Amino acid sequence: MSKPKTKEIEVNAKVLGWVEKVRTFMQDIESFKNRIATIKEQLVEMAENTNEFTEVQRCEEALAVARENLKRRLANMDGYNDLNEELADEKESLKTANQNLSDFLLGYFHETGERQIEISPKDAREVLLTGKLGKAKKFQTNLFGVKRNG
Repeated sequence: MSKPKTKEIEVNAKVLGWVEKVRTFMQDIESFKNRIATIKEQLVEMAENTNEFTEVQRCEEALAVARENLKRRLANMDGYNDLNEELADEKESLKTANQNLSDFLLGYFHETGERQIEISPKDAREVLLTGKLGKAKKFQTNLFGVKRNG
């Protein structure tokens, strides 16, 4: 009966190796984000020391006032709010359709192993698989039951 236990240890070791790689990537990404933020701050400081920056700020303030006036004008126009609601509904429908397509393509890849799908006789498309890491949640537990030492 030591064979199943050995297999379980191998699987756990493999999973832990993947987790360590994810942690390394996450640290690298955080480092890049911090460096980018620092460089952006330096660029802003350089820009703020120019006469052109002051002129741009003045124009942006005038633009903000003009946008607010336009917003008030449009809100009073017949049908404008209805069109905005229709637009929001269509955007939500598009988002849902894209999510459904994504879910289907993941299932297609899982079932077939194919990285390409033929839409029509002369239209074959690559199936792009992407993954993202969700935001950390308080009290999140390991869904896979892999135990760690230490």
